[in-house]
Amino acid sequence: MLVKSPMFNYLKSKMNMLESRHAVLSNNIANIDTPKFIAKDYKRKDKSKLSTTNLTTTNTKHIDSALSNINHVMYNDYNSPIKLNGNNVSLENESIKMSENTLEYKKTTAVYRKMLSMFAMVLKK
Repeated sequence: MLVKSPMFNYLKSKMNMLESRHAVLSNNIANIDTPKFIAKDYKRKDKSKLSTTNLTTTNTKHIDSALSNINHVMYNDYNSPIKLNGNNVSLENESIKMSENTLEYKKTTAVYRKMLSMFAMVLKK
């Protein structure tokens, strides 16, 4: 690893989660006609249930220690109505989620690239 940074760890974890979510959403769309298939998605675990090390911050600009570890869990998504065959995948909902996921991934990779370019600029000096 080039740099040990909580922010880099956070961004890498987030990109990994977004990649996993993309695969789950793609699987939902692929199973749109499968009887009794229930759509799945990811959600963030409740922060109050996360065990994090309490670190003392001396500056308000310090990165929260909870950022270094994104915890998400897959769940069955019952937000769409269940059809007669027991399937609840909605192409419209899955397409919207896929678009949101793609935009979030692009934002995250843009921040990651910007941080890498800043580190490269510092190393050149």
